[in-house]
Amino acid sequence: MFDHVYMLARGSCIYNGSPRQLVPFLAQIGHVCKPTYNPADFVFEVLDNDTIVELTKEIQNGKMILCDDLDEMEKNVSTSKLCRNETLIALPPVFDDHKSQIKESDLEYPSSFSTQFSILLERKTKQFIRNKIGLWISFFHHAFSALLIGSIYYGIGLDGSHPFENFKFCISVVVFFVYTHIMGPVLTFPSEVKLLRREYFNRWYSLKSYFFASMITSLPSMLLFGSLF
Repeated sequence: MFDHVYMLARGSCIYNGSPRQLVPFLAQIGHVCKPTYNPADFVFEVLDNDTIVELTKEIQNGKMILCDDLDEMEKNVSTSKLCRNETLIALPPVFDDHKSQIKESDLEYPSSFSTQFSILLERKTKQFIRNKIGLWISFFHHAFSALLIGSIYYGIGLDGSHPFENFKFCISVVVFFVYTHIMGPVLTFPSEVKLLRREYFNRWYSLKSYFFASMITSLPSMLLFGSLF
């Protein structure tokens, strides 16, 4: 996505070069980023006063440019004095020793779909049970709507001379269920999206397992309150 990264911390340059060289550069000074972790998040988490000073010293406050290949390094040397011959382009990949043992699917998600789903389902279930206010709101919403719609169309279902009223009743029930169960995720998802984005980009779980767990967790309340309605 990016061809070049220039990172600043407290007015000092802590990295200057190719995005692919960021992880090896951090590993060289003792900060090893796990393969399942987002390097951008990792940098922000390890930053402190000592680390900033150390990174600034290693990168010479931006005077050293980390390149991907020798040709690019030589080009930078010929056009700018900021890139030295001892640029750290020859840093070995951090995880080369494990490449032969890790499958392609494991590189993307270290755990299987079933593991992701079971953990997310347990977490979603606990969140659902602890959200007592949401359960009470849903209960009163279904009860009030049932009384309101029932009072409007009371006794019409047995009267064959009111086909349009029966049709309106069916449409009202369908619209109620559709909008009721759509608005729940619409209202709660914005508060979850920040955590979801962070965990997803760190490859902790896939979106498929997240939405499957969310759907399964919401089924009991949908069936219970739907039957009450």
